Amino acid sequence: MFTGLVERLGRVSAVNEEPPGRRIAIEAADWSAETPLGASVAINGCCLTVVAFDGPSLVFQAGPETLLRTNLGRLAVGSSVNLE
Repeated sequence: MFTGLVERLGRVSAVNEEPPGRRIAIEAADWSAETPLGASVAINGCCLTVVAFDGPSLVFQAGPETLLRTNLGRLAVGSSVNLE
């Protein structure tokens, strides 16, 4: 269960268009080793599922509704995000 308390800060390392959504990679070196594929992670309060790993980054897919209704649609490489 998510507590609403930020556990770590991450940094967006890649944003790739995957119509109709986007694939977002977030560098979280200390988390990537301990977070399994399929884990749920709250990013800026929005729960997404880990779909892949890219070195020290966790990779997520966000659909069009998520991108429209959250601030995840405005993320760019280098953006800081709250992780829970």
